[in-house]
Amino acid sequence: MSWDSVALTILGATSLATLLLSQIRDILIKAGEAIQAWRQLKGLAARGNECVTDSDAGPSAPPVINPGEEKGD
Repeated sequence: MSWDSVALTILGATSLATLLLSQIRDILIKAGEAIQAWRQLKGLAARGNECVTDSDAGPSAPPVINPGEEKGD
């Protein structure tokens, strides 16, 4: 085994290790985002059918009319 092949082996091993670590980091970041989204979804489902207010509806949503109220009031 010559010094050239040793150097190339070391270079290849470090490149492979760097690639694997970056891929693992990306997977862990995406897993954290998925867990956070799942918790938000569970929180929304736990809230159930709470009354939606005008502030929750957003700027382009039609006005919210509660049952028992009429538009003219």
